[in-house]
Amino acid sequence: MKKKILYVAQSAGGVAEYLYMLLNNMKDKYDYENILVLSEDYRKEIEKFKNISDKIYFVPMIRDLNIKSDVSAVFRL
Repeated sequence: MKKKILYVAQSAGGVAEYLYMLLNNMKDKYDYENILVLSEDYRKEIEKFKNISDKIYFVPMIRDLNIKSDVSAVFRL
């Protein structure tokens, strides 16, 4: 059984580049199931991640702290 790794990212830019390099150059990538949970900011970069991750989910995220939306987002995970 593969080990699952969940990556959650809100802001695109440098984070997107880091995730791409990490997933693309990961050793033993077939031993892991890489799951991405991304904000809507990543929709324009979906092609970059399609072939190097097993599953991709888009979740509405905001940058400010908000107990109601934060708890809701955790349950959506």
